[in-house]
Amino acid sequence: MRKFLKRTIAAMLLMGSTATLHADLIVCPEDDFFKEHEEECEYAGQLYTAAGDAGFVYVFSSPVSNEIVGEIPNGTDIWIDFTYETETGVLWGVQTPKKNLSLGQWMNLTEFEITKTGEDFEREHQASLEPIERTYTFGEQRGYLTLWAYPGSDQIHNQINSQDVEPGAVIPMTRKYTDEAGQVWFYIEVNERINGWIQEGQELTLVRLNNYWYLDQGTYAPATPTPQPTVPTPRVPLVSPSSSDGSVAPYLKKQPEPTLMIGVGIAGVIALTALVIVRFWKKR
Repeated sequence: MRKFLKRTIAAMLLMGSTATLHADLIVCPEDDFFKEHEEECEYAGQLYTAAGDAGFVYVFSSPVSNEIVGEIPNGTDIWIDFTYETETGVLWGVQTPKKNLSLGQWMNLTEFEITKTGEDFEREHQASLEPIERTYTFGEQRGYLTLWAYPGSDQIHNQINSQDVEPGAVIPMTRKYTDEAGQVWFYIEVNERINGWIQEGQELTLVRLNNYWYLDQGTYAPATPTPQPTVPTPRVPLVSPSSSDGSVAPYLKKQPEPTLMIGVGIAGVIALTALVIVRFWKKR
């Protein structure tokens, strides 16, 4: 009965969540450890950011195994479906595999940080958010307007290419926030997909930023400067850039395909049978 309630609650939370990227993750893992400890596992439904002391975080087949099945570089956002706390108080997280449900994908959450979202920021600073009716106007300058997940964040939520809008186009700014340093931020909202925060007086960048760039004292700078080839920017409709879905799959070791394993097994049986037959006839 408890298992049924836990799965039902998890499904209801996911259906009611605005994080539609993970709406399909309502299936529980089926690895041996999870099945054995399902009663002690709690639904999480949360992004965590890898922050291991060694610069990466290992993925294990279970919290009690030394088998390493993957390696996640620091700064990677990983979606955690369920958590399990050991008797010594160590919290582990698991992501439901999209294909092989029996594959254990467990991570020690002491080497992660909870990823703060724009929704988290708004809940924490609701009293400091000032409703406004202003607009941001695009001028003649070409470039990208970077929309941040929340004031002071290094997470890029969206970017708008000025080539995709007409000069003089305006975008509503619906909220205002002033941080502890006195920096003013505005919330821009094109639609439910394209939105985010900008600084007062924020200028366009000549190149599209990514999460290897950071905002430092009001200026943009690459974390690791590398020469970038000049690539013409295609004129495309105004859309939200794709973002990671928090999947751990890209960081797992290559798993042998089941069909390949079956094929190898059959080939082994055939070879062994042939060897036995040859030896039998030689003795005769």
